[in-house]
Amino acid sequence: FESAAVDLADYAWKHSIVHVCEGGENGQLDTARNDQLLDFGWQVMKIEKVGMVEMIRDGQMYLKLRPNDRPVRLITHAQQLSAPAVEKDPREYSSQLLGGR
Repeated sequence: FESAAVDLADYAWKHSIVHVCEGGENGQLDTARNDQLLDFGWQVMKIEKVGMVEMIRDGQMYLKLRPNDRPVRLITHAQQLSAPAVEKDPREYSSQLLGGR
């Protein structure tokens, strides 16, 4: 059962935003935006669990529904620019996001 629980947790980290976006419900989109896409702690955990590519994919999928959401667009763009460094060393995420080093 432990393996199934781990698989389910990995699935949730990988696909939670996908399901919210596919549902297209405004309240759920708002929650996903505020509690996930724009939450630094959640971003760090997402990168640790499933990597930067999945993080960027989430932002891109959300922006297909809400292309004028400037904060999400800026974060997603910053993530795209920092992806090579963060993929090599996830600890670089905060400095990359803030433009350090």
